[in-house]
Amino acid sequence: MKRKSRDDGLAKSPAVASPQESVLAPTEALRRRLAMRRSVLNRKYPNSPGLLAEPVNGATPSVRRASTLPLDVRFLVARGLPRRDAIRATDVAARSGRAPGEVLLAERCLAAETYYRWLAEELRVRYVEISDLVPDPRGKGYLPNVEEGRLAVLAVEHAGPEIHAALAPGPACVAEVIVYVARHPQVRSRVSVTTPQALESVRVCQGAVQALQAERPLASAAFLFTRAQKLAIGGAAAGAGCIGWLDAAAGLNALSVASGSLFIAAGAARTIAAAAAPRPASRLPLPRQPSSALPRYSVLVPLYREEAVIGDLVQVLRRLDYPAERLQIVMIVEADDFGTHAALHAAGLRPPFEVCVVPPFGPRTKPKALAHALTCAHGDLITVYDAEDRPEPDQLRKAAATFAAAPSDLGCLQARLAVDHADESFFTRHFALEYALQFDVLLPWMAALHLPVRLGGTSNHVRADALRACGGWDPYNVTEDLDLGIRLIRSGWRVGFLDSTTWEEAPLDLRAWCHQRIRWHKGWLQTWVVHMRQPVHFIKNAGAVNAVVIAGIFAGTLLTLAAHPTFLMLVGLYAGDGAWRPSSDGIIGDLVLGIGLTCIVLGYGGFYLAIRRAARERALRFGWREMAGLPFYWLLMSAALAIAAAELVIRPCHWRKTTHGVAKTRPASHPPDPARRVPRVPVRARLLRRLGRIRGWLVPW
Repeated sequence: MKRKSRDDGLAKSPAVASPQESVLAPTEALRRRLAMRRSVLNRKYPNSPGLLAEPVNGATPSVRRASTLPLDVRFLVARGLPRRDAIRATDVAARSGRAPGEVLLAERCLAAETYYRWLAEELRVRYVEISDLVPDPRGKGYLPNVEEGRLAVLAVEHAGPEIHAALAPGPACVAEVIVYVARHPQVRSRVSVTTPQALESVRVCQGAVQALQAERPLASAAFLFTRAQKLAIGGAAAGAGCIGWLDAAAGLNALSVASGSLFIAAGAARTIAAAAAPRPASRLPLPRQPSSALPRYSVLVPLYREEAVIGDLVQVLRRLDYPAERLQIVMIVEADDFGTHAALHAAGLRPPFEVCVVPPFGPRTKPKALAHALTCAHGDLITVYDAEDRPEPDQLRKAAATFAAAPSDLGCLQARLAVDHADESFFTRHFALEYALQFDVLLPWMAALHLPVRLGGTSNHVRADALRACGGWDPYNVTEDLDLGIRLIRSGWRVGFLDSTTWEEAPLDLRAWCHQRIRWHKGWLQTWVVHMRQPVHFIKNAGAVNAVVIAGIFAGTLLTLAAHPTFLMLVGLYAGDGAWRPSSDGIIGDLVLGIGLTCIVLGYGGFYLAIRRAARERALRFGWREMAGLPFYWLLMSAALAIAAAELVIRPCHWRKTTHGVAKTRPASHPPDPARRVPRVPVRARLLRRLGRIRGWLVPW
């Protein structure tokens, strides 16, 4: 029997196709099944692009086992990605020269957060949110074997003194990262994964925080005193101490004369403003302009722990009368403010609303959030509203019309601010009177004389090019409005006044009032220190008149508050028993007492006249109780200034948060034309009314 050779048997056996050929060559029946499945899915999901669309250019869709997929797709299939999506993405990537992960993310088959969470699971490292990221102090990547520029390592995780790198590799180099970490498992303890969007946000925020400090270091409040300022302050303190040690009475007399003179000057200015401030013009309807003629407007709304007022805020902003296609409303929220995040999500925001997330590093201040959001603002005009603000619906149109009609050097407009629940407490009443004096008497008078207008913390409308030209907001300054207004003036821009009202919520109690007032006073001191680093340059840039007016505003606010308690004490001593007078010289004592009486008459009288005029404009109550409470209110402001001065040295950039949404008597809506003047009652009617009150007191029955 002839033995069969092995070669003969192999030659006669049928040809067996390779596994790759058997997989990549589908039969006609398979094609029919795929076409039928595709038609069913298209009928079920008519608006979904899907990954089982018709083959491009008649190409046959390939069918692969999961084990034959690329490494950077295999881990996605293992964690829940449909295999058909992975196969389709691999085919599209092969034809287009992209990575499969890029195709999946571009066609929204997979969210970026899900993609990088699954990558973190594959690498067996932690996934970190943006709230856990800070800038990388080294500024370079952690993995040395990955091509530079393809692996993003721009931030590190909060991990104490150790450097804990946060990676966001692009889909093109995910396979390299997986292989590298598998070969070097020791790096897992120092590596985390996040999204590229989180790293980009950290990079942008870092640039916004450092921009003003890098370009204009002397204009930034990142540091406090220069060497020259420290020497000047030390010399002034030493001189005052020597005067007090040599002749305490002379020092007190000089202090009383100086403080009295400041009070007299401030009172005289307010008296003139009360008499000469222009009356609010009658409101005429604005001409309707086509949307194409209006500038693009960006509304920035910084939020921090404001979940209680998000619902009302969104309704107010939706009532703004401005074309949606020309409007951008940016809700700025901190990354670790989860309550506000949830409230914004529940509000169901749609365009023109956007949410800008601020990484929680650097100074935790409102101007830092505004500086970060400025990078994504694309409007020609920019305004800022606080969480509790209720601007008039036509305010944006009115500001746009004012800018269009004004000269090109008008860089900013400040709207009126008012309190809509003035009768709720002692502090709300005096806060409302203070706002009325500032925004209904003083600022209109200064704007009419083309003098510098002090910006408020909200409702300041500014040209985007002017804002960027002067350096934007200083993230380290806790009164960014005051600092921005001065820098605009120093840069050659003019600040005007807008006859439109934004209603605000005032602090209800002493604690809330102190938090806000201490922050304001600290910011005033901080701003004055910053702009007095180079006094000669300040006068040259701002102009002599503007420099004198700005210095007068600071002196009239800060120095009068600082000297107010001492002045009252000295006047009381000189008016009392002679044994308690600081000086035994009768002439000097009489001089100081005379200046004090003049100050009381003109200084306090000017304040009272101006506040009375402001109360009339805003229809606020200003009776004997409010008049008697003003000196006590000013003493509280002096105490807040003392605390602010101490806090300026200890923690200059600390932001004292004011809680909003606690007022109980705020109206649901405001009239389009708020009353600013109460019609004067005729003299005869007023006399009869007062006689009737006297009769009621004398004869109660």
